[in-house]
Amino acid sequence: MNYHLYELPLACFGVGLHVYTQLRSSANSLVQVVEIHQGNFEGIVTELREIKSEIRGLRTESQSILKHLFGRQENDK
Repeated sequence: MNYHLYELPLACFGVGLHVYTQLRSSANSLVQVVEIHQGNFEGIVTELREIKSEIRGLRTESQSILKHLFGRQENDK
């Protein structure tokens, strides 16, 4: 049988079952932390994309207003 190193019980390497259980629990906790942070990161990226879209809209709107104002000034002359 071919096992990956992480699949072999550490007891095979002379480490007690208690230590193996603690290491496995710690590894599972770290995976959970990474998953939480990944979810938070994805949420932040989504918010940044929305903000970027809003900025583009504001930029377009302000350019339109400026064109209207400057066009009006030229007509008044």
